[in-house]
Amino acid sequence: MVSAKRKRRKRKTPQPFWKKIKSPELKRIATHIGKHFDNLKSEDVLNYLAAAFCAIGGYSAAKRLGADDLTALTSGAPIGLISYQLVKQPNLVAGASGAAMLASLGIINVYDPLAQLAIRAGEELGKLEPTEVTEKLQKTGAVDWWTWVTNWPAWFGWLPIPSTPYVR
Repeated sequence: MVSAKRKRRKRKTPQPFWKKIKSPELKRIATHIGKHFDNLKSEDVLNYLAAAFCAIGGYSAAKRLGADDLTALTSGAPIGLISYQLVKQPNLVAGASGAAMLASLGIINVYDPLAQLAIRAGEELGKLEPTEVTEKLQKTGAVDWWTWVTNWPAWFGWLPIPSTPYVR
């Protein structure tokens, strides 16, 4: 009696998801994205990150100037991207104008919080009561140096410095 040999089933090697796609349009898109990631360099990643940071800076500058979300997305973020692209150009005039635009976005983002901090500090200074230094200055017109040294918390009390030394 002759027995026929059974054919063994070959195991399929696991494939990535983009090779399992049946639709030709989706397959083209997946291969295009795959090729893009295969050819990606560290310089490209840094350019994407820098462009994203510039877009975020433009968005936040537009928000600080009082724009709503949609206006900030449609005007502030593209200004950051355009200025970043201008900075990368080899032309001197284009690079300088892009750098000036990025500097203005940075000034808007830095100046506004500092101005708010100064306004709050001024309000806190206005709430301070007169101390013996100011009273002595008003009476005599001069203050000795020891009075200035011993009353530094009265002058710099708005700073986050403890007025008493740390004791265990």
